Amino acid sequence: MTHGNLGHLGANQENMYIGGTYNMGAFSLGATMHTVTDTENDDYERKATEVSVGYSLGDNAALSYKLVTDNNGSDTDANYNWITLTVTP
Repeated sequence: MTHGNLGHLGANQENMYIGGTYNMGAFSLGATMHTVTDTENDDYERKATEVSVGYSLGDNAALSYKLVTDNNGSDTDANYNWITLTVTP
């Protein structure tokens, strides 16, 4: 989770997800819900939810915030937050 995504899945794991984004001029909103299952272990289930908000600062810069809630296959949720500033020449 140090790089803003679910990372690599283990052997026999499958990620089923649904999500979408909406852009309103300089603003963007996004959400995705993930369910990871294991074809060899019927008891394994991992759930993660991503929510993001972005703002375009002009033609060459953007600022975004992402919140991820992930249970990592256990009963306890972990929350991760990222703020990203993107600048292109």
